[in-house]
Amino acid sequence: MKKYIVIFFVFALLLSSNYAQKIETVTAKEYAKYLQKIKDEYVAKGRANEIDLSEAKKMVYLAYRQNPALIQRMFINEEKWLRKKCDMNKQAYLTLFKEKKSIVEKNIFDMLKEKLLPSEYNLLSTDLLLHGKVIKKHVYVHAATDNSRLKIRMVELQIIIEDLIVGNSLVDNGDTLMIRYSPDWQTVAETWKEKANYIFNLKYRTQSKSKNTYLSIITYLGGSGYFPIIDERVIDKTNYFQQGNRVHLSYFKQKIDKIIDNIIR
Repeated sequence: MKKYIVIFFVFALLLSSNYAQKIETVTAKEYAKYLQKIKDEYVAKGRANEIDLSEAKKMVYLAYRQNPALIQRMFINEEKWLRKKCDMNKQAYLTLFKEKKSIVEKNIFDMLKEKLLPSEYNLLSTDLLLHGKVIKKHVYVHAATDNSRLKIRMVELQIIIEDLIVGNSLVDNGDTLMIRYSPDWQTVAETWKEKANYIFNLKYRTQSKSKNTYLSIITYLGGSGYFPIIDERVIDKTNYFQQGNRVHLSYFKQKIDKIIDNIIR
């Protein structure tokens, strides 16, 4: 009798685990449907401030844990389709512009920024938050846009992921990543050291013409986008993560885990 009970319990546990896994996954297609719903029920009616906060933060977090680059390509493809549909009709384009999924998402993020703590909002605004080690650095000059004569300095960093804190389906611990950014955009002077460890705050960028995707350091949310780890302490001079200026690495990760739990519960 005990054997049957144990078997049934394990089977039930597997069912509940599979069910939990299903509801904790949001594909790009499901996210697109969610954005369409928000547009129809809230944005189009001027009720963006009434979007359900709990559902919004959970949908955003889970969707970007799958494939952020795919979401970006969805936005780019919609923009191209819209321009083709309007056929150089500026008024028609401006009329439909506010209905784009990327604009609907902006409405959601505006609401989240207003209602959430900075520690939660900043976490939702990142595609990857990881503990990584710098392997090498390369500096070069790059055109600001596809057709621009303006040249800007670019830095490429090669890093190894030591620990994914906020990840997605595209990367895993031990992977080697190439990060691009311009030092001209930095609010804090860079002090890279090879073989040194950092917390990296990263975002996927997709070029509209080539659709090539690369990782860039987030520099527009008030932090530097990277934070040195010295003597097992995360050095956060601007208190970007709202944990203090010098926080033990293990405690830092525990706090992030608690914020994630609060987002998806």
